[in-house]
Amino acid sequence: MFCGLTITFTLVAVGSIIFGIIYSLGRSYAKTAINDSDIVFSMDIYDPTNTGFSVHIVGSIDNRNILDATLFPTTISLGCRGQVYGTMAFPEIHLTGGALTPLDLNLTVVVTDVDAFNTFTVDLMQNETVTMTMYSHVNVQAAGMRYNSIEFNKEMTVLGMGGFTDPPCQVLNQIIFEGDPTTLYIALNVSMDNRSPVSIASMGQLNLSMTVDGVPVGFAISDGPFHMAPGLSVSNWITTIIRGPDNHDQINALVGSYARGGLQNVTLHGHANSTNITSLQYAVSQMVINTTLQGLTHMEDKLIQVVYTSMHILNTPTDPVQCAYNDTTPATGQSYQDVYMYIHNPFAAPILMNNVDFNVWWTDTEPYTFLAHARARNLNQTVPPGGTVVQTQRLCLTEDVLGFGLKLMTYMSAHNIDSTGVVPWDMGSLVNGTIQGGMEAFATDFNYTQVFTTVARTSLT
Repeated sequence: MFCGLTITFTLVAVGSIIFGIIYSLGRSYAKTAINDSDIVFSMDIYDPTNTGFSVHIVGSIDNRNILDATLFPTTISLGCRGQVYGTMAFPEIHLTGGALTPLDLNLTVVVTDVDAFNTFTVDLMQNETVTMTMYSHVNVQAAGMRYNSIEFNKEMTVLGMGGFTDPPCQVLNQIIFEGDPTTLYIALNVSMDNRSPVSIASMGQLNLSMTVDGVPVGFAISDGPFHMAPGLSVSNWITTIIRGPDNHDQINALVGSYARGGLQNVTLHGHANSTNITSLQYAVSQMVINTTLQGLTHMEDKLIQVVYTSMHILNTPTDPVQCAYNDTTPATGQSYQDVYMYIHNPFAAPILMNNVDFNVWWTDTEPYTFLAHARARNLNQTVPPGGTVVQTQRLCLTEDVLGFGLKLMTYMSAHNIDSTGVVPWDMGSLVNGTIQGGMEAFATDFNYTQVFTTVARTSLT
C-alpha cells in the first residue's frame, strides 16, 4: 500500500518537472518568437491633438520561428533615446510560423511625456536615422500553451527625414504677384522629399521665417495644412518679403537675382508659432530648410526681351544730361546711338521703371570691348503684368565714331560680312547694370545682367 503511494507521488513529481521544463522551454521559445521577429512598416501620423495622435501602420511581422504564436491585446510603451514618450493600445495578432504576417492597423497614441515626444519628433525630422523602441509585457499562446507577462522589448532604427537635405528641398516655380511700398508677395511651388517610412498627414498650416545670408527678409506660409507625405511631395506657399531698415541689400539681391535668371540661396526657419498643432510646435520650431530660388531662365521671360538699333552713329548734343557715364561726370560731344529696348514684364505685378544704368560690352572680341553706357532718369515707365513696352534709350559710346567704326569694319572684314548690311550677322553683346524701379509700389534695384546674340544689319553712316 505504501509502495503504491510512493510510486504515484514519484510519477506526479517527475511529470511536474517535465511539464515545468517544457513550459520553461515554451516560454523561452515564445519570448524569442516575439522579440526576434523582424518588423517592416510604414507609419502615417494623423489627427494630432494636444494629448496624442492617431497612426496608420502598414507592414508585416516576420515570425522566424517554425511555430505559430498569438499575441493577446496589450498596451505598448513607445520610446526614443531611452525615454518613454507615449503608450499605444495594441490588438490581438496571430503570427504564422516561419512566414510574414501582414499589418494594417489604425491605432491611437497617448503622449505621456511631452519632452520625450519632442526628442522623438526632432530626431525624426532632422536626423538621418531615428531609433524607436517598443516595450511591454504581453500574454502569448504558442504550441498550445499560454504564457503570461512575457517581456517584449523591440528596438528599431529607421530612416529619418534628414532635415530634407538629401535630396534638398527645391523651389520648382515662383512668381511675384503683388507689391506695396514695404511688402512684396511671391507664390512658391516647392518639392520636399521624405525618405523616412514615417509620414505626418497634417502638420497644420506652417509659417516659416525666411532669411538671406542670415538676414531676415520675410516669411513663408503654406497654402493650407502642410502634409509631410512619404516620398516626394509638392506644396504651394505664399512668401511675404518685408523691407526693413536692415535688409535693403538682401532684398535687392533676391529680386535682382530673380530678374536676371540667377540663383538665390534662402533659408526657412521654424519658430515658436510656426504651427497651431501644439504637439508639433517644438519640432517645427527646430526646422531649418535651405533651398534656392530659381531665377527667370527662359529668353521669353527675360526682363529685356529684344534690343533693336539701326547702328547709325551720331554726335551727341551739348546737353550733358543726355549722355553721361555717371551722376557726377557729364560727358558731351561724344558719339551715341539710339537703341530701342523691348521691356517685357514676366511678373504678375506691374513694374515701374524709374532710373536705368547700363554698360554694354561687345563679346566678339577678346577681351570684351566696352562699347557704351546708357543712362536715363525719371522715366516713370510702367510695364503691365505680362506686357511689353518699347523703351528708347541713348547709348553713349566709349570711343569716337572713327575708332569704333574701324573696329567694327575690321571685325566684319575678318568674318566676310557685307558692310551694306544686306547679309545679317550675329553680334554678341553683354549688358549689365541696374534698373531702379519696383513691383507696383515696392521700390527695389534690379542688379541686372543679360547676354544677347543679336542678328545685326549694320550701316556705318
